[in-house]
Amino acid sequence: MAMDLEASCSLSVIFCASPREARRLPDVLLDAHQHLQLVASERAGFTFEIIAVVDAADPSPPRGMARVLELRAPGAAEAIRAGALGSKGAVLLFAPADGGVRPSELLRLADLLSPPHAAAAAAAPPPPRVALGLRGKRTAVLPRAVQLLAASLTQVDDPDSNAFAMSRAAARMLLLERPASSLDELLALLLRRGGYLSQVAGTALVLRARRLRIPITTAKLAWVQMEPSSNSLLSALVALCQLLLLWVRTRVGLPMGM
Repeated sequence: MAMDLEASCSLSVIFCASPREARRLPDVLLDAHQHLQLVASERAGFTFEIIAVVDAADPSPPRGMARVLELRAPGAAEAIRAGALGSKGAVLLFAPADGGVRPSELLRLADLLSPPHAAAAAAAPPPPRVALGLRGKRTAVLPRAVQLLAASLTQVDDPDSNAFAMSRAAARMLLLERPASSLDELLALLLRRGGYLSQVAGTALVLRARRLRIPITTAKLAWVQMEPSSNSLLSALVALCQLLLLWVRTRVGLPMGM
């Protein structure tokens, strides 16, 4: 899928929903749609779209509030890529599909890249930049280990956050620019199909941004406490192993073989 060069709206809000998040998605989309309509009534020239990226096997959310993209190949990396390539916004805002962050908080990330007074799509497009929504320190042992290892890899706090924004120019560089080295090729691979888990896909995205010298800014967000996933420990363990392998490759330059 090709990505349109020019934006046709101010903001694309993209929800990448895992199967366990699918049941919450209609309420999350409604909340986001109502808030963005309010923002559009207050900001001259502000236009938006909402995209829901779901597994083709899951029930589709209502299509009146969002454009739905169905994935044939599951995984966080594939969902991020599909949402970005299918977007039309000058800024792409990736939002937790479980409702873990309120829309008003999420919009703070977009405003870091394109201030409210520059909301019109006709304004100069934002330069390549990425904004991360920080969650604070994880308390459970395995998730905390994943967070520390991801931070060590990227030199950025909380790079595996699932609330982040990027300008359209940054998205094109991150997803479409030809890899310059074997490590960049590995990161590009993780951003195409290898990053099944959000922790791995998010860390690969931030690490690639740093290697491309795309500025990264952060903001501490207020997160809603959501019920934990039944397989969260297993996911954290798998993510820890994948990130450890990536960490070794960045330090000692092991060959690409997966």
